[in-house]
Amino acid sequence: MRCNIKVFKNPWIPNDTNFYVHFAPLPGMKDLCVKDLFSTSGDGWDEGLVKGLLAPSDVRQVLAVPIAHVSLDDCLIWHFSRKGIYEVKSGYLLVTNTLSSIMNEEFLKWVQIGWVWLEGR
Repeated sequence: MRCNIKVFKNPWIPNDTNFYVHFAPLPGMKDLCVKDLFSTSGDGWDEGLVKGLLAPSDVRQVLAVPIAHVSLDDCLIWHFSRKGIYEVKSGYLLVTNTLSSIMNEEFLKWVQIGWVWLEGR
């Protein structure tokens, strides 16, 4: 299994903020891979290591992530779609849902008009 996701450099923790680890890495740990947090048997997380390196809120999130029973390369996914792949539609929905909570309805009408125009191109 290749190491594609770094614990302290990549957004990989499933949380509601920014998906990054909340603590800075200990010396010599900045390039630690997510797969290095697995137990030696590879069938789960090394809870002691996870608890020793991460913030308590991150620990809860990480330990809740199931480990695949098949050896696959790790990869980042787009959290905001069912397929885990970024699509313009899912990006658009994320932006409009976020904006709708902070902007007025009139602005959203203009965004939707622009989207219809772009789709027709």
